[in-house]
Amino acid sequence: MARLGGDEFALWLDGVLVSTNLTALGAFAANATRIECSANAVTPMDTWQVWIDATGTATPAVFTPTAFLDASLNLMTATPNIQGVTDVWGLIQQLCDAEFATAGFDEDLNFRFVNRYDVPPVSGVTVTSLTQIKALNHEVNEANRARAVTASCTPFAIQPLAVVWQASDVYVVPAKGSISFFVTLSGPTAFVPNGGAILGQGQNPTVQLGGVNSYRGNTKADGTGPDTDTMGMTVVQLDSQTCKVTLTNPANHATYMVSPSIYTDMPAGSASIWLIGYPVNGGASVAQGTTSVTVSSTYGTGLPALPLPDSPWRQDQDTVQTLCTDVLADLVVPRPVLTQFTIVGDSSLQLGDRVTAQGRGELASLGNPARPPAVLADDLILTSIHPTISKDGGFVQEITARLVGRPRQWILGQPGRSELGSTTYI
Repeated sequence: MARLGGDEFALWLDGVLVSTNLTALGAFAANATRIECSANAVTPMDTWQVWIDATGTATPAVFTPTAFLDASLNLMTATPNIQGVTDVWGLIQQLCDAEFATAGFDEDLNFRFVNRYDVPPVSGVTVTSLTQIKALNHEVNEANRARAVTASCTPFAIQPLAVVWQASDVYVVPAKGSISFFVTLSGPTAFVPNGGAILGQGQNPTVQLGGVNSYRGNTKADGTGPDTDTMGMTVVQLDSQTCKVTLTNPANHATYMVSPSIYTDMPAGSASIWLIGYPVNGGASVAQGTTSVTVSSTYGTGLPALPLPDSPWRQDQDTVQTLCTDVLADLVVPRPVLTQFTIVGDSSLQLGDRVTAQGRGELASLGNPARPPAVLADDLILTSIHPTISKDGGFVQEITARLVGRPRQWILGQPGRSELGSTTYI
């Protein structure tokens, strides 16, 4: 918990005062004052709350997070149209696939979003050939290598404020009543305001006082009656191209949403509701009408380019370029993939866990003393787990894993660095 008051900033972490900084910023005199607090080893951003109060003393409180989110590595300008999507879990996985992240629930049912840079720093479990490892195979082949990686992205830019929807039909709001309706905007739009106000003579909806949506109303359908300026207007943006509009009429008469005859800037009786927002489309560096561009990272020649699957969630060329470079760095000198890695079941293991595998050749020596002992002593990241339970075999898990070591840190034939041959006996 943090308290902002006067010119002081006090931060509590789980009830303990850990910092009093930012005193040089001056007094926080207005609600619009903006400050930035950065995370560090003492104050991770997922463990504290902010409380703004000019007087009194903050009451420290323990905050128990139920979600842990790494910073996204995929910069986006706008959300693609997700209207009608019912598979929320699949939607989360699409976001992960766009930047090669993972998301799911841990053993304590906390949700975790982990970006591709967040490799567990230490191993949580050690499996050995004496206690758990039942079988092991590995592969390094051309299919796991790449000299070029390409990916497409759909660049977007936020354009100046504009009218993104205008009524073409006349809406009627009953006396002391309200109506709600859904509208489709002219295109992908960001930041449609929540409220609305009457539009005055000669005014432009995009410069409406307070930056809100606009309407005009009259007691008659042809606009020849008294105008109505007491309407309530609420707009909720449901997705990038859909809004729900609610009009409330406190008057004792029905109101027609038309332009009154007292206004001369448009014909009396014209439908008069306007929604404003910031259109999102191709930016200055991208020709209008361009749906996507392709970026790539290359190192040497000799192998076909590896195209990454398309994703509507990739919109920024720089971050997609970084993604290509990261994948290329991972595949230009590939790490061996351990397959058919069967162990005695451990229900605590889950995808993304880091485990230490140790094999000293004991099983190899027992099975065939003429074989030299194989050496396996490395940390692995689990990429798939397939558990099975049978009467004869008990509880076992077949795992696929990749070595944690970066390229050239895993060396065939180097003692202590996973000395595995083309065939390994354990």
